[in-house]
Amino acid sequence: MTFHYYVGWSLIAVFAVAFFWSLGVWVLRRPRMGIPFWWFLRIGAFLFLLQLVAGIALWVSGMRPANPLHIMYAALVFLGFFAAETLKPGGSWRRLYIQAGRPFYEPMVAFLLSLYLLGVAIRAFTTGLGYP
Repeated sequence: MTFHYYVGWSLIAVFAVAFFWSLGVWVLRRPRMGIPFWWFLRIGAFLFLLQLVAGIALWVSGMRPANPLHIMYAALVFLGFFAAETLKPGGSWRRLYIQAGRPFYEPMVAFLLSLYLLGVAIRAFTTGLGYP
């Protein structure tokens, strides 16, 4: 359980860095986040996979989260990573958005995505610990 706990904290830390990174780029009115930001989110995806494997191992061993909503929040984090992969440079949703003639302001999208991931990860962490 301690591995699952510490990887959860690591995920929150990655999302917090991504949140402040994207906020800084947005406040400075830069046109792009840059490729390193999107690769940094992939570090979060890798940590999430470690977290998922650890969670499945805990489940198989008979341990359950204190609140069943923990599983739903973990699924929402996964959906956030799916959105990140489709909104990154060259991503399918981004291409569709641009083809529709709509402006795409990458720092704002990255900020909102990072805020979502940070909030959902914190919520998954707290429900796993038993907080309401």
